[in-house]
Amino acid sequence: MPYFYLSYSHRDKEFVYWLADTLEAAGIDVWIDKRDLLPGEEWLPTIQKAIVSAAGVIVCLTATSLQSHYVGLDIAQALDHAIPIIPLGPYGWPGYLPDSIAHLNVTLFGDQAWEQTIAKIFKSAERIGGTTLPPFTPTNPPPGLEPEPPIVEATPPAACVRPIKIFVSSPGDLANERRMVQTAIRNLDRSRRYMDKFKLIDFLYEDRASAQVGKNAQVVVNETSIESAEADIVICMLWSRMGTPTTDPNTGKLYQSGTEYELITAYETFRKVGKPYILLFRCTKATPSNIDTAQLQLVQEFFKRFDKVKGGDLEGLFFQFKSTKDFEVLVRRQLEETLDREFD
Repeated sequence: MPYFYLSYSHRDKEFVYWLADTLEAAGIDVWIDKRDLLPGEEWLPTIQKAIVSAAGVIVCLTATSLQSHYVGLDIAQALDHAIPIIPLGPYGWPGYLPDSIAHLNVTLFGDQAWEQTIAKIFKSAERIGGTTLPPFTPTNPPPGLEPEPPIVEATPPAACVRPIKIFVSSPGDLANERRMVQTAIRNLDRSRRYMDKFKLIDFLYEDRASAQVGKNAQVVVNETSIESAEADIVICMLWSRMGTPTTDPNTGKLYQSGTEYELITAYETFRKVGKPYILLFRCTKATPSNIDTAQLQLVQEFFKRFDKVKGGDLEGLFFQFKSTKDFEVLVRRQLEETLDREFD
C-alpha cells in the first residue's frame, strides 16, 4: 500500500507516535518526519516531496497544531497537488477546522470507542490507497491528549439533547459565506462543548428546496424547508445585493427580496414571542466592478432602517465584516455566545 504522510504538532507526538505504530501494525505505511528525515537532508523540500508523493495526508488537529505554521503549510501543499486529506480529531480537538479543509468530514476520537475510530481510519486508507488490508484488531489504546472521562452512568437518551434549528438567509452574492456559516454550525454541533447539549440543524434553502415551476419561489422554500419565523436562530447576511422581489404567500405583501421577507417575518415574530434570535451581518468588502448599483442602494437603504435618529423602524445591533476570514471568526463567536446565553 502507498504510504500516508502524518501532519502534526510535535507537542502532540505521544498520540501521533501511537497512531503511526497502530497504522503500520495494520499494514498501512506511514511517513513521519522525526523518523523518516535522514541526517543532513534539507528538511523542507524533503517534506514537500513526501507530501506530493503520498497517497494521502492525515492531519492531526489539536489546539496546538491548528496554530502551527508548518501544519498549515502541509495542508496547503496537499491541496495544491490534490492529495487526499484525512482530518483527524484526537482527544482535545478544539471543535473546528481550518477554513481550507472545513468542507471535509473529521474523524473524532471521543465520539465512540477508540477501536471504532481507528477502524474508520483503516477504511479511509483502504479507499484512498486502493487496496484491502488484512484483518487486524488493535489492542494498545491511544494515550489521549486528555483523559477519557469514566463511564459512571448510562448515556442519556437522545431526547435530552435539545434540537436547535438555525436558518441561514442571504442573497446569492454571499454563497461562500453561506457555506462558511453551515460549516461553523456543523463544527459546533460536533464539538465537545455542545454535542451532549444540543443538536444543531442548519437550514439552507439550496440544500432543502426542490426545483418547482408554477409556484411562488418563497412558497416552495417554505414548503420544503422551514419558515424563518419557525427557527430558533436566524443568521442573515447582506452585501451588494438585496435579491429578487417576492410577496408574502399569506398576505400578498411585497418585499424587496426573499432575504428581506425572511428577516422581517423573523423580526416581527421575535417582537411578539421572543424568538427566533436574529444575527444580522453586513459585508463591507469591496464590491465587484460590475455591481448593480440599484441593488446596492437597496441594501444601503435597508440598513438605514436601523437608524432611529433618522426615523428608522427597526431596532437592534448588526455586525460588519470585511473579509471571509473575519467572518469565519465572527459568526462562530456570535453563535457560541447566543447558544451559551439563550439556550444553555
